[in-house]
Amino acid sequence: MKNKIFILVIILLLIGNVLQFSLAHYKNRLFTDVIPDEQTALIVGQAILVAVYGEGIKNENLEVSFDEKNDIWIVGTELKEGYVGGPVVVYFRKCDGKVMGFYAGM
Repeated sequence: MKNKIFILVIILLLIGNVLQFSLAHYKNRLFTDVIPDEQTALIVGQAILVAVYGEGIKNENLEVSFDEKNDIWIVGTELKEGYVGGPVVVYFRKCDGKVMGFYAGM
């Protein structure tokens, strides 16, 4: 009887590990390129910056760049000559749009 319980526990643990690995693999594939291009990144970046810094950010020219190494979009204001302060920037992932950080220059 103890032998059967032991075998049952081992089988359940193995099934649990297989399911956990399968779900983790599926989760990584669930979101692929939610923000696929520069135009989409600009729209999303502007919406995030407006939510954080207010409507005034809509009057600013925004620049978009892509960090290929980390698969991250970078959207921010231009650094203007003679302007006190610095750019406002948001970083977010291409695969799922998760915001990775903000930067406001001083």
